[in-house]
Amino acid sequence: MAEGIPSRDVARKVFIRELYQGDREVSRVRVLGTVVSKFVSDTGSFGSLTLDDGTDTIQARAFSEDLDKIELIRPGDMVDIVGRVREYNGEEYIALEAAARIEDPNWELVRRLELYMRRDSIPGQLTPPPGGGEESIQVEEESVTEDKGLVVLGILEELDEGDGVSYSDLLARAAISEDELEEVLGDLMGRGDIYEPKIGRFKKV
Repeated sequence: MAEGIPSRDVARKVFIRELYQGDREVSRVRVLGTVVSKFVSDTGSFGSLTLDDGTDTIQARAFSEDLDKIELIRPGDMVDIVGRVREYNGEEYIALEAAARIEDPNWELVRRLELYMRRDSIPGQLTPPPGGGEESIQVEEESVTEDKGLVVLGILEELDEGDGVSYSDLLARAAISEDELEEVLGDLMGRGDIYEPKIGRFKKV
């Protein structure tokens, strides 16, 4: 589970490619990707991580007071970052606010499914850049429906601090309708994957 991501102000979860689309208005974002390179200046006044999420790459930049946030991160690590979208000399980058290493690779799938099911998703965003080949991230509607249970399980794992997760929190995070959430919860409970320790609160088994 990702730790160290601030909960103040909502950071919008996005694919990196969306940050380069001029018709998308977004400022504070949350991006999950693999670190393909890292740089720290000799003076210790500047550092950057180059992230790749399979749709594009972008730099997350940190300055002197924030360099400790990337100190333990290495190329090859999967990280979940929060920051503000900025532009310098015509180049988009993310001004880093927080970064957390992700140990469980399943979180990458959970994040992708969360993004696929956003109400504002645009079909063109669900296809990979040219050259994507067999690793297409295009998801048909039936497959997305079947995997909503995985998203709910991921949210339960992320938010549960011991006493379960409320129905309202699940509804807010899952980005699906009440009818869909009730169907998913019923299916998960029927399979024995989750239970309801208190009315309106849910836990993974």
